[in-house]
Amino acid sequence: MPHSVDQVPRLRRRPTARQWLLLAIAVVFTALSAWMLVDTLQHPAAAEPGQLWMALAILIMFGGATVLFGYEAIAVTQIEGIERAVDALAPAPLVATYSASWSAIGLAGSLAFALAGWFMLRAGLSGGGIALVAIGSLAAVVFGGFAAIGLLQLWQAGWSARQLSIEADGIRDARIGNRIIAWDEIASSPAARSTVSD
Repeated sequence: MPHSVDQVPRLRRRPTARQWLLLAIAVVFTALSAWMLVDTLQHPAAAEPGQLWMALAILIMFGGATVLFGYEAIAVTQIEGIERAVDALAPAPLVATYSASWSAIGLAGSLAFALAGWFMLRAGLSGGGIALVAIGSLAAVVFGGFAAIGLLQLWQAGWSARQLSIEADGIRDARIGNRIIAWDEIASSPAARSTVSD
């Protein structure tokens, strides 16, 4: 069974106290914003101007943060388990699996924050004040731009996972099929000769 490495930050092998704290804070604010939204819908006459839009904005922001921090904690834990299983196996070719998971999560997070910014803008226009209009407009434009860039990158790189295997006979790249690029072929390439001459 080949080794597998996902595109997850590997400076830490398990979730830290800080990561769990951030996840807990995100969950609490998500619950509070959900309660705020329900209260606004049940008692619209007593709600402040723009309260509905602000409740939606906070719910989306911290709901997205909950998903992000939760996925990070789960992914780091899974990597630790994979590494333990790999250590017990016989030596095998090193295979790096590059998935689009983090890119997709970043795209979803950018879209969520852009939508939250739009809700803030609506809250400001509904009587929440010029500050909410400014912050909401800025968030919608900035995170909307990030989402557009992320979507373009995912479109160019592809959504499916890619594998790069380093073997005794050479390098196998899943993007070009099942063919192995031999070490002699790599060494004789113009790029390799240019590197050696430099």
